Amino acid sequence: MISRILIFFPKLLLSLLILMSLTTPSFGEGPKGSKVEKATSLFEKGNMLSQKKDFKNAIFAYQESIKIDPSLASVHYNLANVYVAVGNFEGAIAEYKKAIKLNPKMSDFHRNLGFAYALSKDGDNAKKKYEELKKMDPVQAEVLFQWIQQGKEAKK
Repeated sequence: MISRILIFFPKLLLSLLILMSLTTPSFGEGPKGSKVEKATSLFEKGNMLSQKKDFKNAIFAYQESIKIDPSLASVHYNLANVYVAVGNFEGAIAEYKKAIKLNPKMSDFHRNLGFAYALSKDGDNAKKKYEELKKMDPVQAEVLFQWIQQGKEAKK
């Protein structure tokens, strides 16, 4: 699946991989051995693995972090980014929705959800997310629009 995306969406995929390299920051550390420290450590491990394109192990690290503390929106968001990279758009959409539920004001989360809808060929939801994002953050709405346009042009 990823090879098909590479053929049809080279510019789009490059944009996403650049975006993934700009992972959300760590959310702080708790006391040694605490739940927050363990979840943060796994989150950071997932970020490192994802930047090395070791997506299988990055997914595992993010999932383990979520098991420890499912309330960390950044972990859901980064897991969703990796799911997009491996072509699991259904999983990405679910994780972006969880991140948005935890932190509804993060426009990046909404932008990437719209992107995942577009990649999964769900144009109606991609358009709805774009319209919603225009009101929330016009700059991020424009980024989403550009990504969708690049994908359309790559198909031609």
